[in-house]
Amino acid sequence: MCSYKAVKVFFEVWGMQTKVESAVHKAILDIIIKGHKQAFLWMDEWYGMTIDDVRNLNRNCMKRPTTKYWKDWKYQNHQNPQT
Repeated sequence: MCSYKAVKVFFEVWGMQTKVESAVHKAILDIIIKGHKQAFLWMDEWYGMTIDDVRNLNRNCMKRPTTKYWKDWKYQNHQNPQT
């Protein structure tokens, strides 16, 4: 499996450009790494499947809502450090 991702971030505000662009790139990298980890860990589920089985699995996954994923991500990455 091969995957390419091209990300361009332009935030042209003097004094904030580098920090904002770095934060966006880090957030995107975290999302990409998490997706790759999940794909590797789910290998046991799809190993031995035919291409039709994989396509059906993909269709079923796309139908599921992604709200749980985003709630988990927000909880892990935006916790209040004082609590």
